[in-house]
Amino acid sequence: LRCTSITGVDIDITVNRPGSLATIAFLEEADRIIGYDHLFKKSILLIKAWCIHESKLYNAENRSILGSKSAMLNSYGLSILVLHLFNRYTENLFHPFSVLRCFLHLYSGFPWNSFVMTIEGPILIQRGNLKSSGDELLSYPKIKRTKNRFAPLIDVYSGNYSNSKFAIRCCNIQDPIDRNNNLGLSVSAKNL
Repeated sequence: LRCTSITGVDIDITVNRPGSLATIAFLEEADRIIGYDHLFKKSILLIKAWCIHESKLYNAENRSILGSKSAMLNSYGLSILVLHLFNRYTENLFHPFSVLRCFLHLYSGFPWNSFVMTIEGPILIQRGNLKSSGDELLSYPKIKRTKNRFAPLIDVYSGNYSNSKFAIRCCNIQDPIDRNNNLGLSVSAKNL
């Protein structure tokens, strides 16, 4: 159930959705693992604010890049992109602004049509499929795949919540909890 208040605040109420509960628990635990006085949550808030208010200045349609209802990136997909940064660049991320800088640097020119971004790093797409073997994975030059420091946490919360195969689209972000779920599914080619 989605509601919009009189002040324009969107509220999303979810009932009987085990995948959604696993997602919330996963993000909460990830924040606890990262620590530093909730650096992950503070970084997400800053990056969401940038996406909603500032990203409008950098695209032709003067629209925010966040908002799945308007064929843009969803909040959970954004969180996974940020978790990748913490997985890969932990020692360089000490303040929400350093996370925002790293986010903009890595994802501003990322070739979304050629790679799927995962929490571990990018996976090359070949002929509409993901290459699955770790030895065959190629990296986008700016980003290298890393050992996933959240792997034990993912094992606790993972499940097969969607029954379909990973759908390749113009923006591809793999859900670490449900590997068949493309978190970039809502993003249209026009908006990317």
